Amino acid sequence: MNAPSKVILIAGLTAMLSSSCQTEPWQVDNLDFPSDKLHIVHFADSVLGLDSITMMAQLNHMAPNHPLLFEAEWESNFPPYLLSETVQSLYQDVIKSRPALADWDADLHEAFARLTHWTGPIRGTTYVYTWVSQAENHAILIGDGVVFLPWDQYLGAEHPLYDKEERYLASRHHPDMAMAQIVAQWASAFLPSQANGTDLINAMLHEGRYLMVLHAVLGEDAAYRWLGVGPEQRTFLENHERDIWSTFMQERWLYNSSPDLKRKLIQPAPFSKLGSTMDGEIPGQVGSWLGWRILQSHWREHADLSLIAITQSVDDNQLLQQSAYRP
Repeated sequence: MNAPSKVILIAGLTAMLSSSCQTEPWQVDNLDFPSDKLHIVHFADSVLGLDSITMMAQLNHMAPNHPLLFEAEWESNFPPYLLSETVQSLYQDVIKSRPALADWDADLHEAFARLTHWTGPIRGTTYVYTWVSQAENHAILIGDGVVFLPWDQYLGAEHPLYDKEERYLASRHHPDMAMAQIVAQWASAFLPSQANGTDLINAMLHEGRYLMVLHAVLGEDAAYRWLGVGPEQRTFLENHERDIWSTFMQERWLYNSSPDLKRKLIQPAPFSKLGSTMDGEIPGQVGSWLGWRILQSHWREHADLSLIAITQSVDDNQLLQQSAYRP
């Protein structure tokens, strides 16, 4: 092989290797996040399982350092709640179902680091308190610099606590959904509070923005789990993406403002109703999934933009056009 041919071959191999090593715009490595910006307090684990005397001593020790948790009448309110059979029993189920706390804490710190990579530094310290409610269906509560997470809402879809819920909704009780709920609540601070218009495409992209944040912060699997889409359904969606999109285009749904259409294609449901032979196989919220796919395509086309710029765009028509989305 002569010298020019060798040069061409080496250049070609270099280009191929460079191309194969390229990452998606939402992938971030070598994160640097000061650990003192996020403080996790596992309240339930600090006191449950202790006898009443030891528990009171522990509560008295914790109270001065956590005024957000210990309200004025905590001495009379906490003991009966913590010693109740319901809370004690649920706590045992929590221990069995959730990840190891050290791993969970490390994952939340990484998620917070990824989020603040895109949003910029957070002022002050964010406190995350985990606890066990009295099976009262408490949601995650987030205030200014504080998060309250009830573990008993994430005991797994098969737990009898959720027996009265529709089965397609039970996936939201997967233990991994706890962190996704926290990230989604954090994201609500910078995402638009409502869709940018009344058409279906506006609703699709509004929900897609949340999925894009979950994808960027927790990974693609977390975004699919948020949709309640399992591995087989995910494969089905990816294999039939072109057909599904073609139906949306042929039916001219994107600029249709029908509430019923949004209910069928955006709201949680066991399946999405497209009026096709595939309806029994297409997972619910397929419109939200397409909105997320459009945002992925848009970010790939504009890799220089940040997550904030991608998700805060207010012109959905322009975003769709510039996304070059062609499944």
